[in-house]
Amino acid sequence: MEGDVNIYRLCHRSRATLREAEYELRLRVTSLVRTAAEEVHPVPSFRASPGEPGLRPVSPDDELLGVPFLEKAKEALVSARYFELLHRTPSQMAALARKVGFEEVHVYGPIALLAGPFFLALSEAGLLPKLAPEMDEITRAFGTLFPFVPLGKSSVFFLVGKKP
Repeated sequence: MEGDVNIYRLCHRSRATLREAEYELRLRVTSLVRTAAEEVHPVPSFRASPGEPGLRPVSPDDELLGVPFLEKAKEALVSARYFELLHRTPSQMAALARKVGFEEVHVYGPIALLAGPFFLALSEAGLLPKLAPEMDEITRAFGTLFPFVPLGKSSVFFLVGKKP
């Protein structure tokens, strides 16, 4: 709340098409807006399924969230902002890099796909302290393996290209 204005944010995230949209509405404080602010507590981060921590899914019949709330609170609207973040696929990013003039464009998965299991195994074996003096060289060696890392299922990837 900022003075007599309450800030209402609604986030939409989807995984099927990686997309994030956020709507920010500034509403004059009315009894409805005050009730919503007092009864709807923010929850941080993304919730993949019910029962997990994260953002609250909005149900179409929830009187204090989403469209039902906005229909009732529209008279209190002072201003609104909207932004959308579209996560491009690796192939879309490679095509875009080529389109703007990069050559020899390749997409790789994150080196953590290889390094994570390796370092975890070293840790479980109690070898990390013994290898500490060599860690810079070990991590440099892993850095040279990036061309062999397949794309994973996450939205994390690396794009490598040459500027002509």
